[in-house]
Amino acid sequence: MTKYHNINPVISGVGMALPDNEMSNNALIERENMFSNDEWIREHTGIEKRFFAGNNVFTSDLAIVAAKMALAQSGIGIQKLSAIYLGTITPDYPSPSTASLVHKAINAPEEDCTALDISGACAGGIASLELAVMKVQNNPNQAALAIGAETLSNRTNFNDRSTAILFGDGAGAVVVENKPDSHQPVFSSMVRSDPASMSIPAGGIREVPNGFSDPRGKIHMNGPAVKKAAIEIMCKTAISVAKKADIYNPRYGINWQEVDYFIPHQSNLRISDALGKELQVPKDKQINTVTKHGNTSAASAFLALAQTQIDKQLRPRTYRLFFTSVGIGFVGTAALIDFQLT
Repeated sequence: MTKYHNINPVISGVGMALPDNEMSNNALIERENMFSNDEWIREHTGIEKRFFAGNNVFTSDLAIVAAKMALAQSGIGIQKLSAIYLGTITPDYPSPSTASLVHKAINAPEEDCTALDISGACAGGIASLELAVMKVQNNPNQAALAIGAETLSNRTNFNDRSTAILFGDGAGAVVVENKPDSHQPVFSSMVRSDPASMSIPAGGIREVPNGFSDPRGKIHMNGPAVKKAAIEIMCKTAISVAKKADIYNPRYGINWQEVDYFIPHQSNLRISDALGKELQVPKDKQINTVTKHGNTSAASAFLALAQTQIDKQLRPRTYRLFFTSVGIGFVGTAALIDFQLT
């Protein structure tokens, strides 16, 4: 693997948080009196379980736990933190930002440390990562937090079996700081406006929901259209990143020898498998954790990284990570970045 002896932004710490309420497929079916079964859900999504937040657990609560864990692993002093970017479509409030609640809870500096929410749905985590990288590139001696956090159980229509089986709650966070002997991070994005295929129709100023249980304030999805668009957009952004990083050959595709782990958005195992096949990702390099957490939207990429560190018992060294994701909109994001585990 090519080694570049330069100082660049890297991930230096990762954290995760899951609610206490673990929900197996059978438990979900029983709770919601759903016409389905465990075998069907596993076959069509790969999902075995997900976690739901309780009535008094909010997105900020999960984000704070994940952020503290990532900060502890990185070992940075809190005064070094210059930004908190938080991807979510389930904020605690319309305003203030959930990121500002995290800022207060972790005692981040009042001056010279911004805190912003990013509404990119499933692409929100990687979009936050890109902003964190840009922040530390412009502030070489500082660090930034990128967080993805969701309580999607509040936005799931449990009367719609096609979506109710997919989503879970959780948070993931990473610390970004400049480190020597690192590759330059590379990002790519694209937007294909198609709100009809997947959306939460009510909740903005165009349409106000009639109470919190109004199905218009829940996730609506055209499954086949979403699957087709997700695979295409994640492929395109991944190839774009590979080209920018000079690890792509038009004849042979992406040079996977230059990548340690490929972490696609954890939406559905069928989508991940189709994406891996399309991009010819070696099976030992592709990470699939949707089986354990369900689709956690903006949290999924960082949750997958944190879970990978546990499952594979990663040892201290530099790992080159390839992320790709797509969210409601559609918004696609992809990234190639080092993870320096010390």
